[in-house]
Amino acid sequence: THHYRLPLWVAWLDQPFEHPQVDPSAILREKDGFASVVVSNPSGDTRNRIVQQLERHRPIASGGRFRNNVGGPVVDKLSFIGRYKFNIAFENSSSPGYTTEKVLQALSADTVPIYWGDPFVGHDFNTRRIVSYHDFSSEDAFIQHILHLDEDDDAYSSVLREPWFATGRTP
Repeated sequence: THHYRLPLWVAWLDQPFEHPQVDPSAILREKDGFASVVVSNPSGDTRNRIVQQLERHRPIASGGRFRNNVGGPVVDKLSFIGRYKFNIAFENSSSPGYTTEKVLQALSADTVPIYWGDPFVGHDFNTRRIVSYHDFSSEDAFIQHILHLDEDDDAYSSVLREPWFATGRTP
């Protein structure tokens, strides 16, 4: 018997993908701010805690129905999240293999996903191209790494240059 794994994020990808060439300097010039989040479900305790911790340092644009601070829910999510250096792309729960479209949407918008959810997200996605909560020994180290990337354009640019997928090609 053969079993095939079909992650949820694949449904969002409409064609085979090759990593685009990026110009980090041009991408940085287009950014309006630090980070965005688009959430309608208020029950994500880990996400809500991290958002609150990050907001102590930098403003976060919230474009969903929950904690909206941009004048109402955004109509075009990708355009909205692409205006910011980071997108908080947390899943609603953390479970092995549960990776939805959130990481892929942030990558498509030329932003750096701040991720929590599937502890094995690195099986598909390049964890040098995202900031995965699961790669840090503490929440403080996670927050400090994000703040470092925000302050150091060279470090941020090196993240943008990384391929999206772990193998450099669509899995």
